[in-house]
Amino acid sequence: MKKLIFALISLTATLSLATAAKSDATTDLMVEGVHCTACTKMISKKVCADPKLAENFESCGVTVVDSKKQIGKISLRLKEGKTLDTAALDAAVKSAGDNYKVQHKNAEPEAKTEKK
Repeated sequence: MKKLIFALISLTATLSLATAAKSDATTDLMVEGVHCTACTKMISKKVCADPKLAENFESCGVTVVDSKKQIGKISLRLKEGKTLDTAALDAAVKSAGDNYKVQHKNAEPEAKTEKK
């Protein structure tokens, strides 16, 4: 009985580590202007279904994060050894609609002017 319990605990720990390793390989990019499922479908069509971009992805999905703030998310899992062409991705998102813009983590926020 102890061996069975130990084996189950070991198996659970191994599966947890494998799942954690896979989730680390996912890249999430926030997109401004996304407020509904129609937005996600348009972006998905331009990004996830684009043959040139899709050859680098294991998986690709677009979701609405906050409809009131109009924020969406593109979740990408790159194939091993592949890199993300951010310029091509930005162009694909832009081609889905002028109001969509990818928020890159390393980009500096735009300066806001206050109205007096």
